[in-house]
Amino acid sequence: MQFGANGLLRVLAIGEAAPLLARAEPVRLQTGQALLQPGERPSHVIFPLVGLVAQTVASAEGRVAGVSLIGAEGGVGIVEAAGRAPVFSTFRVQAPGAGLRLAAELLVEALEVEARARAAFQRYAAIRSAEHENWIACAAFASAEARLAMLLLLARERGGDGRVVPLTQEFLAEMLGMQRTTVTQAASQFASRGVIRTLRGRVELLDVDALREAAAVCLRDLEAFRRKLEALPI
Repeated sequence: MQFGANGLLRVLAIGEAAPLLARAEPVRLQTGQALLQPGERPSHVIFPLVGLVAQTVASAEGRVAGVSLIGAEGGVGIVEAAGRAPVFSTFRVQAPGAGLRLAAELLVEALEVEARARAAFQRYAAIRSAEHENWIACAAFASAEARLAMLLLLARERGGDGRVVPLTQEFLAEMLGMQRTTVTQAASQFASRGVIRTLRGRVELLDVDALREAAAVCLRDLEAFRRKLEALPI
């Protein structure tokens, strides 16, 4: 199996928990597929190998806002499975792909027997928590262009560092908690400067450095925190 394609599975595959991975099952990730819904307790954890999963929350009035994107760096339902807790958010496939599914009890067993894997998963949970906090701060203080740039870069990073990310303007508006017209205006500003090109259901990233500069207000502290964590020994 392609354990090396997922950042967390790579850690599990080289320790005492490796034999448990033999019981992981391949799974297809189809656009629009709901992997977890609020209130569900994960019976399995899904580790994407290819594709993107959007994490969103909905208000009582039905308005939806994004929380994060998950790709081959992590997994869906990890924190809740490890804590034997229900999920609060909805996890839905945004870009199709494939992954591996591991029973929640096997993940818990793996983390109990393998200290290195446990440390890596705790670090992943810390980064996810920081991302959520940063997302809130960015929504409160940053411009529409900065927030759009942040999301496009996150999709590029989690989706395989490709030039084209499979995101519609409707999805971007939902993830950013903005009106679609606001997203269109921000995207038009980038397009006029040759930074992106909007296609049908996709966005082509023409100048990644310009996007990083635009998103700096949202990403500077988060990336510094991530580098600090990654520098610590496991």
